[in-house]
Amino acid sequence: MEILLLLPLFALVLCAAVLIAQAAWSWAWQCVADAYDWYDVVRQNIRKDSDRVARERSNQARKREFLRRLAAKIGAGEASGSPDSEMVEAQRQTPVLRRLVEVEIPEMTLRCAKIHRLAALAAGAVFMEEVANEPECLALRQEVMNLEEATVDMLGAYPYVLDNEALLHDLVVIRKRILPTCRQCPYLQYAVAEAPPLCPSAEIAGARRENCQEHETRKPKSR
Repeated sequence: MEILLLLPLFALVLCAAVLIAQAAWSWAWQCVADAYDWYDVVRQNIRKDSDRVARERSNQARKREFLRRLAAKIGAGEASGSPDSEMVEAQRQTPVLRRLVEVEIPEMTLRCAKIHRLAALAAGAVFMEEVANEPECLALRQEVMNLEEATVDMLGAYPYVLDNEALLHDLVVIRKRILPTCRQCPYLQYAVAEAPPLCPSAEIAGARRENCQEHETRKPKSR
């Protein structure tokens, strides 16, 4: 008789034990799932960091190579870094910086627009964007941005930039107007027949329209 009276208690204890076991099992699986999610997040973060480091190293190598070629082109040597020669070095840098701003960037942006028009005409394209990924056009746009980024870096590192209003003006114009424009390249949105001789960046850089005449006379004749 007493056993019969204890049966409900046993049943209650058994149900409680089953519920506790189910809760523990669910908790254990949730812990495993959380641990896997954490591991996956950590793995993705490590991969992103690794990719970012690889990109940074590649960009640094690309910039070093470009600066080497640029220095050879414009006759700029490496700075000695000696405090005693800071004034002499600044005086040597000034004509180099002026050449970058007044000659190299205007001519490079002008050439970029010329080559895009030439490629579009040769391909019979209707819109400039049709030749955007042609290797020559793609490489030239990257070269233009390399030049502009290098110029911004060199102007920013110039020790007397705050004392030279002309160079300070050029630094801000290139950094805030020309370089962002080239990164978006609005010239690609033009119809080929309506594309002006100067792209927006060339206009801002002060490229001269008369420099376009030689290219215009070389346009292939329609057959």
